[in-house]
Order: sequence, then structure tokens, then C-alpha cells
Amino acid sequence: MGARIFRIDNLTSQSIGREKGIGAASWFGVKVGDKEYFPNSRSRWKTNEDGMRRLVEAGRVAPAGISLGYVRYLDDFLFSP
Repeated sequence: MGARIFRIDNLTSQSIGREKGIGAASWFGVKVGDKEYFPNSRSRWKTNEDGMRRLVEAGRVAPAGISLGYVRYLDDFLFSP
């Protein structure tokens, strides 16, 4: 009871033409639990620090391998056949 179906979605972007790496607006550490995560050197987060803070507080961020992923619930978007 109370369980929801979800999948982990990508939380990093590899868009071309934007500044990446240390100092970029969407390249920063995110602490989840005891660990701090960073996007890799060729990517950036899909949101800024304030947006990421809100996602973490809402429980929408989870460890996914060596990085973080976005928790996307099946019922986030209603649909009909």
C-alpha cells in the first residue's frame, strides 16, 4: 500500500554550445545522503542549483550508478487510451 511505479530518468544534459565544467551555471555538486555527486566533465545538470535543491527536497532525485537520476512516476502525467 502506498507504493508507486517509477523509473529513473536522465538528470544530465550534453547540450552543445553552453559552458561546461567547474564554474558553469549547471555544473555543481549535489549532496544526496552521505555522498556528493557531480555531472561528468562532458555534461551538466538539466537544472540550476535552486531547481536541484527543490528536486532533492521533493524526493525526486536518486542515485543512479555514479551519478544522479530524476525520479519519474508513472502517474506524473495522466493519459487515456
